[in-house]
Amino acid sequence: MNDRLAGIIERVWELNGPPRGNPRRQWLQQRANARTRGIAFTLSFEDWLEWWRSTGKMVERGRHCAEYVMARKADQGAYELGNIECITARRNCVEGNQRRVRRKKHPGEAPSG
Repeated sequence: MNDRLAGIIERVWELNGPPRGNPRRQWLQQRANARTRGIAFTLSFEDWLEWWRSTGKMVERGRHCAEYVMARKADQGAYELGNIECITARRNCVEGNQRRVRRKKHPGEAPSG
């Protein structure tokens, strides 16, 4: 581990307490999940860790309603700096469901295009 990365991890622990689990494994899993879903994930481990540190929510990260997730703005584009936000898992689900409802065709609706 290089000195810069060690410093970032140390700051994360100072501000948020120690993260649950192994941060590098969490980053690898998130990157793999994005790839499986066909979504670009351009964050290096250092960028990912620093972003989570900056949110102050690293120890509250998770998939349960009141926990926090890294979400893409409007669920569009890549996981990259400038296109991600830290929101609760509940809000992410609600916003995703609202987008799906808007995209569905309703009976009697003329086809688009």
